Amino acid sequence: MDVSVEKGLELLSLNGSDASILESREIGRIIVEGYDTRLSPGVVESALRKFYSSCGEITDVYVRRDGRNENTLWHSTFVYFVGEGAVDKALQLNGNDVGGWEASAKAFPFQPRPYDFVIVRVEGFDTSLFFFF
Repeated sequence: MDVSVEKGLELLSLNGSDASILESREIGRIIVEGYDTRLSPGVVESALRKFYSSCGEITDVYVRRDGRNENTLWHSTFVYFVGEGAVDKALQLNGNDVGGWEASAKAFPFQPRPYDFVIVRVEGFDTSLFFFF
């Protein structure tokens, strides 16, 4: 099992009480750009872990690959933190040098309830006006 998955499961274990469940405000995520997309995923991940280590506990760094070319990285990477204020601390490092490239990060908060959806029933519309793109 991946180390970050094990860490996440460990953090979410109840340990006999509801008190140890992390509140959503303690889990944060940023999206980082500015690195050379020709670097290896391991180099980018290592650099970002080191760069943002002072901001809080990093649970995962998700370096995405370009879907059209496996040898090229996507232009942005997600960094996940645990700890209140970690994202704010990370954003204060914007513009600093990360081993030859400038970090550009934005907060990328989670949706409050991402799997909620609404079903709406609509009546009385003219179906002859409906068309597909």
